[in-house]
Amino acid sequence: MAGSVEHGKVVLSAIVFGGGSLRALDYARTRLTPEHFTDTVQRALFVFLQRYADQSRGILPRKTLADVLRDQAPGRAQQFMEYYDLVAEAEPELHEFKHSVAQLRELAAEQATGDALRQGIEILRSGAYADDEKTWLKGHEDARAHVLAAFAAAESAHGTAESPEGDVRNEGKDIMARYAKAKELRLRNRSPGIAFGIGELDRRLPAGALPGSLSLVLGWTSAGKTSYCVNWAHHAAVMQGRDVVYFTTETLRPQVSAKLIARHSRLPQFGLPQGLNSAAIQAGRLTDTEETAFQQVLADFGGAGYGKVWLVQCPRRATASTIESRLAAISRSFTPGLVIMDYAQLLAPERAGRESRTSENLAGVVKDLKQVSAAFNGGEGVPIVTPWQVSREGYRSKKATGAYDLLDVAETKEAADTADLVIALIDPASDDTRGRAVPITASVIKCRDGERNFSAELTADFATSFFDSRNVTLTADALGIGDLT
Repeated sequence: MAGSVEHGKVVLSAIVFGGGSLRALDYARTRLTPEHFTDTVQRALFVFLQRYADQSRGILPRKTLADVLRDQAPGRAQQFMEYYDLVAEAEPELHEFKHSVAQLRELAAEQATGDALRQGIEILRSGAYADDEKTWLKGHEDARAHVLAAFAAAESAHGTAESPEGDVRNEGKDIMARYAKAKELRLRNRSPGIAFGIGELDRRLPAGALPGSLSLVLGWTSAGKTSYCVNWAHHAAVMQGRDVVYFTTETLRPQVSAKLIARHSRLPQFGLPQGLNSAAIQAGRLTDTEETAFQQVLADFGGAGYGKVWLVQCPRRATASTIESRLAAISRSFTPGLVIMDYAQLLAPERAGRESRTSENLAGVVKDLKQVSAAFNGGEGVPIVTPWQVSREGYRSKKATGAYDLLDVAETKEAADTADLVIALIDPASDDTRGRAVPITASVIKCRDGERNFSAELTADFATSFFDSRNVTLTADALGIGDLT
């Protein structure tokens, strides 16, 4: 592509002109890979420049390049030397250099999109092997999954901000500024991360879920993992004013939105001790009085003053790249402060065949999701929270010991190893409150940046996804459960 070659020439000229510019090289190398250069000589020269700079912290001189190439074929060596002289002739303007860097990324993304479409058509019409050269892909379903994964990877590579780097010794002012910001938040009774909305957890883990962290909400089937995440998302948006992105897989988007509205109905200004049952909202079975309150709840939730809750229904066979690319697109409108991924166990590995649910593949999914949380927004990071299932062995052990540990994480050990925070929800053996006042123990069994191995006693109302410290505001008597027939 002629345009790519011209832009590559501008980039290399900015690096080597006049004895060379390390600043230009550092700018280019954090935004470009050798693959962005379609010309083989440009690509090789970019690699040489980076390797030399890593060893000497200087720009590769012409004489040194000549020494390096002396063992090469004369024609090839001459070709490199002539091209070095060509790009060293004139210094481009700063805006030309930055424009060319951006254009190389844009052209690479366009090329990746075209390749994905061509490969998708081949899979659809005649079939083709996946990148692992073992899995045979054929038909509409495989073609669609392949194209979506390739698009996600291309959008991620093009849209994600560059990763920061530099000498920490020279960043005293930045470190002090971050400390001052954290202190200001503390004085305003806010955490630098995302607070949990549970008194005991916020008291003992005052930093909250920090940017770049991956948190697991561990529990058995129907232990309330999704409801707990809804409660956390609601508290982050409404009480902390933080923008939230909520990805949902097996739970449909209307179900999650009903849970969020039901949770909002528990705010005291609506005068609804029991709130609005999310099942009744979905079934259209609210009473006349509740319908009036329903309108008030919706109006308040949609009003100003709260953070966004951006709810995304994940496509079938979504991957961590799908999540990353959607976050990159969403962040062009606003910067999320919290991401809920409900739930990561259903994400597919990158470009895998149909037989993808293996321990190794799920380990890769967890690692990828952790990298998404750390690399988001140019390395500023975002906390990601995901429910995770306990193993059957762990559930049987819990029945005997009353607790979970990290060995009880189902399907892959990597989930427990990679996560920064693991909160286990321990539900009772039986519940006579019909899910309206369930005694739940939230046990912090792992925390990289704070206290661990402690528990908070909670009461949960699954009808409204409402969790609170036990016996504070939520009891069976207050909800009139004894009167139900």
